[in-house]
Amino acid sequence: NALLYDPFENIIHDFVGGQDDIKNQIIRTVGDPKQRFAEDRLRMLRAVRFVAQLKNFHIDFDTQDAIEESAHFIFMVSKERITQELSKIWTSIDPSMGWLELKQLGLMTHIFPYLDLGKDGPLLLWPLEELAVQPISNDDKEAIGWALTLADIGPLHRSKLAEERLRSSLRLTNKQIKRVLALHEAREFLRHGDMSSAKAVKLLLSPDADLFKAFQKVVSSYDSDDRAAVIKAFEKTAQRLIDEPLPLDQIPSGSDLLDKFQGSTLGKVLRLAEDSILERRAHWKSDAIEMALGELGL
Repeated sequence: NALLYDPFENIIHDFVGGQDDIKNQIIRTVGDPKQRFAEDRLRMLRAVRFVAQLKNFHIDFDTQDAIEESAHFIFMVSKERITQELSKIWTSIDPSMGWLELKQLGLMTHIFPYLDLGKDGPLLLWPLEELAVQPISNDDKEAIGWALTLADIGPLHRSKLAEERLRSSLRLTNKQIKRVLALHEAREFLRHGDMSSAKAVKLLLSPDADLFKAFQKVVSSYDSDDRAAVIKAFEKTAQRLIDEPLPLDQIPSGSDLLDKFQGSTLGKVLRLAEDSILERRAHWKSDAIEMALGELGL
């Protein structure tokens, strides 16, 4: 917005060297960067976003220095505005470069203080390179971007802690948080799990099946030994669901067993019976129930 176009003379008035910066692929503020960032702290994130959106552009040294000095002031920006800018980075042409700048300029530390950038760094960078080439919607790319920032927080109270982290740093809708948590919960399974199991089938039968398939390719991008095999296995299960539809109407419900079992026992029987249908070990409802009872010794 520092360049002025005169439609009558068909010329561009450039009083700040903006055209040279475009030619040389440089991103800089107009005037003193420290002053510009003091006026609006969000401009620090915008500079990084331009790096992600404009491939091969880079931030000039004075602007970099000013961002590093002012990064701790990012807390003054509302969560809504931070979320909007980061969303644009996740959906840009080069989100990995955006993430690198966020890290190197110190912004990531203040936005996501729970991230161990030494340990979790590569676990974000490599997947973001894969995210850029996934043929999915921007909403899906955002969900994957947020899921990646949660990193590995271990199995104990995973969902609760992950949700606390999301809400502490960002302003997402309940629907967005639900999708991000679903991805986070499936993360390790999609990298190393049994892709013919009931859990894999449930992911493929969900409304977000395409999202889970893209997420698997993203999070397994640094598992060079297992990557091809696990992705192929998931695709094979997905294709079989199309070629050989499951008898989903044969999955037992509570009414089928309510007169025999209650409480946690009922839940266990139903869960095991459903798994036997999804894993094609049983085709009929009666067989699924019998198999579940046998596994429980009932």
